[in-house]
Amino acid sequence: MRARVEDLEKRPSHAQLLALQSIPQRNQPSTNPRQVSSETVGKVGRAMRSVRAMALSLRQAVAREFAGMTSLLKKANYHLANLQHRVTHFDSDLEHMKALYTKEFLQRKLLYNQLQELRGNIRVFCRSRPELGGTQSVQFPSDSEVM
Repeated sequence: MRARVEDLEKRPSHAQLLALQSIPQRNQPSTNPRQVSSETVGKVGRAMRSVRAMALSLRQAVAREFAGMTSLLKKANYHLANLQHRVTHFDSDLEHMKALYTKEFLQRKLLYNQLQELRGNIRVFCRSRPELGGTQSVQFPSDSEVM
C-alpha cells in the first residue's frame, strides 16, 4: 500500500502534463494529419501490402493444415470403427471358445471318472488272495496255453 502511494506521488499532475504538451519538441514529426509526407504514406502502403500478403499466406496455410487434419481425423475414425468391430468379433469368439472349453472339460472329466471306475472294478474282479495253507486255489494258465 505504501509503495502504491509513493508511486502516485511520483507521477506528474494533470496540469504538469498539459504544460509539457504545449512545449514544442524538436526532432519529432508533426502529428497534424494534413502534414503527413508522401514518403510516410508510401511506407505505410508497402507495410499494408506486406501485411495483407502475410495474412493471405497464413489463411492458405491454415486451410491446408485444416484439410490435412480433417483427413487424418477421418482416417482415425475409420480405424477406430474397425478396431471396435474387431473387439466385438473377438469377444464373441472368446465366449464361443469358453463354451467349447467348458463342454470339453466336462466330457473329459466324465470319461476320466468312468476310466477310474472301470480300473477299480477290474482290480476288485481280479483280486485273488493266497490261502493260509500255502496252496493256491486258482490255477493260472501259462503263456503258451493262452495263445
